[in-house]
Amino acid sequence: MSLLLSDKLSPQLTGPLYAFLRAIFTQRSRLFFITFLVTVISSVLHAKPLITLAKPDISAELIEKNKAAMYVQNMVREAFHRIGYDLNVVILPYERSLQMSNGAQIDGELVRSSSIELQSPHLIRVPEAVLDIDIVVISREPIDLSPGWNALSGKSVGWLLGMKVIEQNLPKTAHVIGVKSIKQLFGMLIKKRVDYVVFMESFGISFLGKESHGLLVNRPPLAKVSNYTYLHEKHALLVPKLAASLRAMKQDGTFQRIIEDHKNIKKGL
Repeated sequence: MSLLLSDKLSPQLTGPLYAFLRAIFTQRSRLFFITFLVTVISSVLHAKPLITLAKPDISAELIEKNKAAMYVQNMVREAFHRIGYDLNVVILPYERSLQMSNGAQIDGELVRSSSIELQSPHLIRVPEAVLDIDIVVISREPIDLSPGWNALSGKSVGWLLGMKVIEQNLPKTAHVIGVKSIKQLFGMLIKKRVDYVVFMESFGISFLGKESHGLLVNRPPLAKVSNYTYLHEKHALLVPKLAASLRAMKQDGTFQRIIEDHKNIKKGL
C-alpha cells in the first residue's frame, strides 16, 4: 500500500502532508490484516469437529419416496449439535458402508439394527434407539403367520441384500432370493417370481404408495426391531455423550417434535 501511495503521490506531495497520508494508508492496511487474521482464527477456533456417518443407499431410495424418513437424519444431527459436533452423511451401498465404518474409513452408521454387531466388532452401539420398525410379510394372498418365521418354510422369499435381521431369521428351508433394490424386490412379487417379500412395513407401504398392485401387508409382524446410531470404537468417548443427548431430546420434547414435523411433510402441510 505504501509503495502505491509513494508512486502516485510523491510527485505532487512532499513534507508533512505526504507523511500524514502515508501513515493513514499504512494503518488501514494493518487494520485490514488484523481484522482478517482475527476472523480466520475465530472461525477455526469455533468450527465444530465433523462426524461422517453412512446412510445405506437403500435408505436414500426410501427417502426419495418418503420425505418423512428424513427425520432420523435430522434427529441425529441435532443430537450431535448439542454436544458440539457437525454431522455429515454419505450414501453408500448397504454392505460397503458397514465395511468402511467398521474399518474406520468413516466414523460410523447413521441407523442400523443390532444384527450388524456380529460382523462389525469395531462399531459401538449408541444405546438410545432412534427408529423402531416392524418386519412384515408382504404378499399377493394372505398368509397365516401364527408360526412366525417358520411360516415361510418351503416358500420362495424375496429380501433386500444387507438387511441382516431378515437374513439371520429366514428359515433355512425357504428358497431365498436376495436383490439390491426395492424396485427389484417388489417387482419379483408383482411378477410372481417369489411367493412373499419380507421387508420393513412403513417403508414398504411408502415405497409402493398408491400403486399397491393388490399386495397385502400381513399382520402380526414377524419382528419389531429397534435401530441405533453406531460409532467406530475410536469415538468411544462420544458414545455416552450422544446417548445422553438423544435421551435429553426425548425428555424435552424435541425428539417427538422432529417426528411430527416430518409427518406434516408427508401430509404436505
